[in-house]
Amino acid sequence: MTLDDIELEYSRLLAQYEDAATVRILEEATEVLLIRNGVTELTSTVRDVSVAVTQNSEQGARVSVSPGDRDPEEFLLEALGAPTRADGGSSSFGSELGSAEIVGTDLGGEERELSALTVPPSGDAQRELRVETIHRRVAYVGESRSQRQSFSSTHAGFRSTKTDDPHNHFVSDSAFASVAELTRDLEDHLLPRVNWFHGLPRLDSYTPPSDSLVFLPGDIAAQLVALLSKSFSAEATAEGRSRFAGLVGSRVGAAGLSMIDDPLLGGAPKHATFDDEGTEATRKPLVEAGVLRNYLGSSATAKLGVATGGNAWQPDRTSAPRVAGSNLYIAPGSGAISPAVGTIEVVQSHGLHMANEITGAFSMGASVIVHGESGPAVVNGLSVAGNVIDMLHEILLVGDRLQWSAGSVAYYGSPDLLVAGLAVGG
Repeated sequence: MTLDDIELEYSRLLAQYEDAATVRILEEATEVLLIRNGVTELTSTVRDVSVAVTQNSEQGARVSVSPGDRDPEEFLLEALGAPTRADGGSSSFGSELGSAEIVGTDLGGEERELSALTVPPSGDAQRELRVETIHRRVAYVGESRSQRQSFSSTHAGFRSTKTDDPHNHFVSDSAFASVAELTRDLEDHLLPRVNWFHGLPRLDSYTPPSDSLVFLPGDIAAQLVALLSKSFSAEATAEGRSRFAGLVGSRVGAAGLSMIDDPLLGGAPKHATFDDEGTEATRKPLVEAGVLRNYLGSSATAKLGVATGGNAWQPDRTSAPRVAGSNLYIAPGSGAISPAVGTIEVVQSHGLHMANEITGAFSMGASVIVHGESGPAVVNGLSVAGNVIDMLHEILLVGDRLQWSAGSVAYYGSPDLLVAGLAVGG
């Protein structure tokens, strides 16, 4: 049974049961590519189809999940607790839906190009690139309508280690709209940066000044956007779990800061015309020129008049949709940022976490580049801490190139940022 057959069958059944539930059919094809030092060591493709039936009641939403090959009527009856069949017989609802095929990326030429790009120069490094491309098709059936959407996204993890110095390593983990975007980023940005990084001297000891400006590259700044995302939830503001509660129209950041959630953004990793409740998904400005304008919302918050819907996503296949971002990002500025003398540039982070989800306190381990009078040098084993909400007021400059990081549901984006007020320690 194809995805089209599954969709049509659930459409027919839901019409008989008077739309007693909604059905989300998800088809995923995942391609994995692993390259070490220019040699492809692994290629694989996995295809999976699952069906989630959501039954809404006064007790809340209840989600039942089944493999796509389960008999639709049997599963629907089970998910609904075997309700009494409504009168009216069969329905032609959904019968005119067109078919669509997942088209897997042909990695032939791109694989060869990626392999060539990951050959270490002069054999002075060990390089590994893992690429995971996920093709998704989603069909939503219920409330007397059917909708369909599809998109692909690419996650890439890159690691380069100097052959003669295992402590000199560079790690990057980013998300892209396609393998082609990844290839361009490697060639134009990442590899030149890696080669430069490997040539820098290392400092064994360093005491950061207390008032240092910190340069956050876009991929790391995007991880901080992920920490911020829950504070924009209308559910969190209503429950007093966000410092943004009641601040619509108030200044929450620097004048040069704008933040947007946009599931339709061209070149972004996610593309969704509706959320997992079937509500139309649209561009939503959250912060404009430092002023809070909106919250992320769901059908429930829309009914309460707190925030419009379109931002409800399933964190996993067995959970009900919850408020979250789609492509949530800091809007790029007008020009690139070059770290000045005295700036501490974070190049890698690990252990990034919120010390307090409500207040916004966070910390992370970091490797940095110290831009000193005698030139840049690498320092490992430092920590960076601060408050991600207060940090919005301390953003001094915003770069012009958007980079993405993948979350469990959303993708988070940011350009390079120059910020004050963060504590860097040894």
